[in-house]
Amino acid sequence: MDIPRSSTSPKVLTASITRHTREARHSRRGASSGNGDRVLDLGSGSGEMLCTWARDYGVIGTGIDMSQLFTEQAKLRAEELGVADQVKFIHGDATGYVSDDKAGVAACLGATWIAGGVIGTIDLLAQSLRTGGIILIGEPYWRQLPLTEDVARGWSCRLNLRLSHASRTSRVFWPP
Repeated sequence: MDIPRSSTSPKVLTASITRHTREARHSRRGASSGNGDRVLDLGSGSGEMLCTWARDYGVIGTGIDMSQLFTEQAKLRAEELGVADQVKFIHGDATGYVSDDKAGVAACLGATWIAGGVIGTIDLLAQSLRTGGIILIGEPYWRQLPLTEDVARGWSCRLNLRLSHASRTSRVFWPP
């Protein structure tokens, strides 16, 4: 990942997400109790999280993203990792998307705007969540304010173009 960070590396962020996934697998109320658990990823981007979880944990799932480019990249990544039979990527607007198949993990990383913010996104994801499942929400944020408004605008543009699962740094698990 080539987005500079002041104090958090992509490896640390990925390790944090992986650790929480492992904890969920071993928790009674966690989402993953074995292979074949279903994951829904709204605003899935290039599909890295869903594809990696399919490879590493045997999950099946669906990712929805409004970017045709990201959707195609996600499908290619699924082929590269040999999980194309486990994941499906849909090019479309995730706003209001509710899955017919209830998921053990319903995620939205970096795109809570699809439901008007974190609370709306929790409500939206809950509609696709099975009993005892986990909602995973993450948003990028400034750990340190930029020196100038021009720097902030430059970073905002770069983040919008390059945002991936590794740069989604905060997380919320629901229900508590």
